[in-house]
Amino acid sequence: MIIGRAEDVVGTQITAGAAIVTTDLRHRLPASTAGAVLALVIAMRPTLLAQAALLICCVLLPTHVKADEPPTTDFAASYVFVSNIGYGNSYPAGWLAAVTWYPNEWFGVVGEVGGSYKSDALPGALPALSGSIYNFMGGAKVVRRGSAAMPFAQALFGPIRAGNNYGGYQRDFASQFGGGVDLRVVGGFGVRAQADYRVITAGGQCCIKELRVAAGVLLMR
Repeated sequence: MIIGRAEDVVGTQITAGAAIVTTDLRHRLPASTAGAVLALVIAMRPTLLAQAALLICCVLLPTHVKADEPPTTDFAASYVFVSNIGYGNSYPAGWLAAVTWYPNEWFGVVGEVGGSYKSDALPGALPALSGSIYNFMGGAKVVRRGSAAMPFAQALFGPIRAGNNYGGYQRDFASQFGGGVDLRVVGGFGVRAQADYRVITAGGQCCIKELRVAAGVLLMR
């Protein structure tokens, strides 16, 4: 008898919860979709387990709807290859991490940090020549929103630290211009591919020129 009453109480609470959620869905979803959900509630009402499953689905539905809205922030982590143009060094391995805040749908404020590396063997017993370049940059981005693909262009500026284990390291200033495309895969997860042209003012003189190519994952919120 006690077990039967407990089931009645739980069933009443779940039924009431389903009614509240589906009422809310009327305002969130198109009329045809909301009508289908309400019909499903009525058909499944006799089954306690089915009602619980329906409540879970109803809670998740608004998340998928919001996933189609333009993000206000995104975070990217990418693999980087840097090639010199003329004078300079190429770095076959590297990484970058970037965050963008969007005050509106088409404009963003970008912050980026990255590192690139190279290693060359030297004759004899000498240690390998290990070079690296780190960038700490900020700037602006413009983006064109689409259903899945979102092309963008950006301009970043900031200090870099470059050098090697033999000649030492120095700090310089760099300007970086480029663009790419973000591709939404599912929900707030996507991938990014980009290319940038970097100009480094080394020792107060112009210029070291580099082409940077990057590809990685993207988290949108």
